[in-house]
Amino acid sequence: MLARRLGAAAITWVAAAIAGAQSVNIDFDAGAGPGAGSPTFGGAAGQAGVWNTVAAAGAGPFALVTVSGAAGPSLSRAGNPPAAFAFDNGNTTGQFGMLLDDVTDLGTAGAVDLTISNLVPGRYRVYTYSIQPDSSIARTNVTVGGSTSPNPQTVGGAMPVNSFVAGVTHAEHDVVTSTGAIFITAAPSVGFCGVNGVQAALVHPRRVYVRPAAVGTADGSSWLNAVTSLETALAMARDSGGVVQEIWVARAVYTPTNASIPGDARSVVFTLPSGCAVYGGFLGNESSLAQRNVAANPTVLSGELGDVEEPGDNAYHVVVSGATGSRLDGFTITGAYNNLNELGGGIRMTGGSLTIANCVIRNNEVEAAALAGVGGGLLAEAGSLTVITSTFLENSARFGGAISNTAATCLLENLWLLGNRATLAGGAVHNLGNATAVNVAFSGNTAGGAPSLQGGAACANSAFLDLINCTLSGNGGNPNAAVLATNPFGTTGARIAVTNSIVWGNPTAAIFGVANVSSSDIQGGYAGGGNFNANPRFVDADGADNIVGTLDDNLQLRGASPCIDRANNAAIPLDTADLDNDGNTFERVPLDLAMRNRTRDDPGMPDISIGGPLADVGAFEFQGTSCRADRDGNGVIEPVDIAVFVNAWFFGITTGSTDSDFERDGDVDPADIAAFIQAWFGAIANGCPAS
Repeated sequence: MLARRLGAAAITWVAAAIAGAQSVNIDFDAGAGPGAGSPTFGGAAGQAGVWNTVAAAGAGPFALVTVSGAAGPSLSRAGNPPAAFAFDNGNTTGQFGMLLDDVTDLGTAGAVDLTISNLVPGRYRVYTYSIQPDSSIARTNVTVGGSTSPNPQTVGGAMPVNSFVAGVTHAEHDVVTSTGAIFITAAPSVGFCGVNGVQAALVHPRRVYVRPAAVGTADGSSWLNAVTSLETALAMARDSGGVVQEIWVARAVYTPTNASIPGDARSVVFTLPSGCAVYGGFLGNESSLAQRNVAANPTVLSGELGDVEEPGDNAYHVVVSGATGSRLDGFTITGAYNNLNELGGGIRMTGGSLTIANCVIRNNEVEAAALAGVGGGLLAEAGSLTVITSTFLENSARFGGAISNTAATCLLENLWLLGNRATLAGGAVHNLGNATAVNVAFSGNTAGGAPSLQGGAACANSAFLDLINCTLSGNGGNPNAAVLATNPFGTTGARIAVTNSIVWGNPTAAIFGVANVSSSDIQGGYAGGGNFNANPRFVDADGADNIVGTLDDNLQLRGASPCIDRANNAAIPLDTADLDNDGNTFERVPLDLAMRNRTRDDPGMPDISIGGPLADVGAFEFQGTSCRADRDGNGVIEPVDIAVFVNAWFFGITTGSTDSDFERDGDVDPADIAAFIQAWFGAIANGCPAS
């Protein structure tokens, strides 16, 4: 059944699993022979390989090796003190006799407990040999802890001729171990009780390892024995019934080969299984997730199938997920070109629940034709989607160059959305579902090929799009394409809410349509409680290359930014994605886009935040101490700072800018000049800070 379901790749894996590196063969030797030592003898499991010869009596622990000869597992024995017993049964010769003709004998009372430890966690088929070689009457009850098979099973009867019969020579149990330990109990049912040996055959490990070059047995149970195909690992997870919970993938470029449409070579795709987390970013020797370095070990899932200069031969999608409880973490997803159905490029989510983390989704395209063409980097059609700590770079589509959410419930948190393009609306994000963006930086995204189309950064056609502690700079496109757009096509039910956010330095208007805006820095101003209109003092909005929408853009705040300590802290949402990985999802999001403390107080700035700890407006939290009197930001208090301030004050009087609102009361008036002069002299006398 397994081979029919998975095809040739699965047949290879099944053969490898039979000789798995974490499977063990054990024969209890009563002293009458050398034990079943031949590596060609497979026993009832068909599991050829090294056999461990263990004394029939004694508590142990006894050191074991796997069928491939690797050290690590061990066996312990407890319970009724066993004795050794051997009988030369005429029906068994050679290796059959060595295994079945001697036993750990328990007599007619008591029980023995066997513990095999230090195996790879996963699903095992356990074969327990419990026939008395001199009796056709004796029966043994065999119980395996956590078995999904009938439990206990009774073993015994007349010895068959050099063969194995379940229920006569042995019991067969299926068990999943999360700890790598298997517990077996043997007790008498009729007459004498005994155990001749045990085989534990690994069927599915809990974690499957993938690396590009084969080294060991290729059963996926370790880096040494990794499978070489990501698709093989994904198939193992799908077939395991939920046993495989993680896949670890070493650095390399992986290209899908399994076609989802028969005869269409471009329909190849990686399909995520339910209940499984797929992690990239490994060098190939790590033992914990904390040891991986995603940046140093790029793990690329690529849709480039042929000529790198010709997108027309690329895969339509790179990753597809309709599963529940899936996670994609630590990958670069690139090279999709969808001109087939125009529904999603790099990643297409059709339902279920998916978390994407620590990924770079770049250079994926959905052809902009007809009225489709949605979600160049990612399309969420249904279900529940969480995207955290990731970057979307230079993806394109007709709607939603980076992300299109057509029906899902969607959380976007701690993201960089850079240089994405929509030929119509929603340069980075196109929303028809319910979406919340937290700590997201939008830079260099563009939209609009016609004057009526909108949303250089984001567009909400229907449902709601909430932006909390976001920064939007350098987004544009068509001169009439506002940075944010609500309901540009006359549909109903669309809503945009902007809170604790910065919309500044964009070449087009801030907002098209109606939005609820509060506690935000909006260039040109916008109605709403706590809003202001002041240069946020970005470190370097277009980076060293002087191009917006690239990886060197720096939208962090300089000292004395008017955005410091000014957020509505009550609007910061709960940490449902557990951004700081502390297990507490009932606290408010504790980190900013740079993964630093979100509520860090700047002692050089007056505290006017609303609702508690001193969070900043925008995606980044300033971590230093401001010197407010240093108006030109050169680190020196000098007369030129007065000139800079006075110029800003007159500019604010005439335009409504609040750059020179030194009192931070929302008004630019003569009192601000007095407050600045006082701070300037204080800084001259005492050094900064001077609030």
